[in-house]
Amino acid sequence: MKPLLILCSILLLHVAVRGQDLYPLRLFSFLEKYLEQPGYVYPMKGGRYSFIDLRPWTDDFKTGGQQLIRTDSNLYIFVQNTSRVYKAVKRDSLFIQFQRIDNTLGIFYNIGSYQFSDGEDLYSYGGYGFWKSNGLLRKFNFKQGEWDVVPLNREVIAQVHPGPLIWFDPVRRKLHVPFQQVVNDGVTQIKHEVGEIDEASWELDLETRTWERTGTAHPSILRIAEKANNVVNYPFSDGLMLESIGQMVWIDYRHNRLIQSGNNPVVQLMNRNPSLFDLTFIKNNTQFYYNTQNQKSDSLDLRQLTPMEVSVVIESDSSLLWAAGGFIVSALAAGMFIRKRRKSKKLTESAHIVAGKSVAEKSEIPSVVHQPEIGENHDTDEIHLEEAAGVEEIGSEIVGIETDSTVFNATEINLILLCLERSEAGGHADIDEINHVLGIKNKNKGLQKKVRSE
Repeated sequence: MKPLLILCSILLLHVAVRGQDLYPLRLFSFLEKYLEQPGYVYPMKGGRYSFIDLRPWTDDFKTGGQQLIRTDSNLYIFVQNTSRVYKAVKRDSLFIQFQRIDNTLGIFYNIGSYQFSDGEDLYSYGGYGFWKSNGLLRKFNFKQGEWDVVPLNREVIAQVHPGPLIWFDPVRRKLHVPFQQVVNDGVTQIKHEVGEIDEASWELDLETRTWERTGTAHPSILRIAEKANNVVNYPFSDGLMLESIGQMVWIDYRHNRLIQSGNNPVVQLMNRNPSLFDLTFIKNNTQFYYNTQNQKSDSLDLRQLTPMEVSVVIESDSSLLWAAGGFIVSALAAGMFIRKRRKSKKLTESAHIVAGKSVAEKSEIPSVVHQPEIGENHDTDEIHLEEAAGVEEIGSEIVGIETDSTVFNATEINLILLCLERSEAGGHADIDEINHVLGIKNKNKGLQKKVRSE
């Protein structure tokens, strides 16, 4: 009993003082160059290198790679696949001392998550864990040392494997997700190994905390993402630069440009560098490398990569056009229908009056030829009767449209009503909603596009 009490006391003491432990990071020229960059700085991945040593038994679980996150006033280290956050508390000419500031226990729910900073706030978005991917946005609560989930208007699940194509724009304060890839190991899927692809593109406004649909991912980016290199994947001022299918690709979210380099010897060099260097970052048009084992550094001028093919990242969303087009078509059709119907009704009534008058006259004076009085119009009745004959013909045509067929079938009417409902609410119909109304939700993409176009 006594040894058990001693062990419990040691554990309690460890928990009490664990937050006071300091973890040193040795300063070197490459790190100082990274920290001295002006403006917004994207997190730097450690790769095989750990910025701080978290051993021994105090952190005896398997951890992922570490990320160095710099804000304007502070410096943090985030441990991937966990919730752990370490803050720089002391600095001298040789070392930066870090201290753990979180109180979290949860791990492995955010594998492959995307970390970024906004001002002095720290965020972690998405990731995979507990047998499914998620689209949650988490903000670090410095007062309580916990990650709080940020309530959003919907959940958008970004691609996790083979490498995330997410990018945060610090100027516009928006998070870009070019398409969704839902992975749920608890549900049988046709493409279980890669997850279900949703081509809808989204943008999160961090200020309003709302996701807004920006369009549909261009087919090129879907092909690139399938073979993307998770190691050769770097953020820069306008988006992401990555290697895919033997070429370098710039995903310029800010200007909606997808630039491909084609086959270039520089790409081979960039593919080999991750095995030779642990740390890397991009500044202006130069990529800097550093090997933490032999303290060697190198750099690469990215202007050697000549753009060969340029397309868009996101295609404009046709959903809003569907809503506007449905509204305009239905409005025009209804207007023409009502106008013709009123005209037909008016002229038909005139024809019936004239025809009735003629029949009455014939029945009253069957054997007497009408002798017009002075000033009486000889052609009045004849003109009205001719017009009436024409009106009867047109009127029957309109009545035939009204009774024998409809302007739109039931499915089309339901689609128009959906578009009108979304338009009145200030939004637009999603592709998924349109597919559901048209009864093609579970069909292949090609058939869906064909039916929507028709």
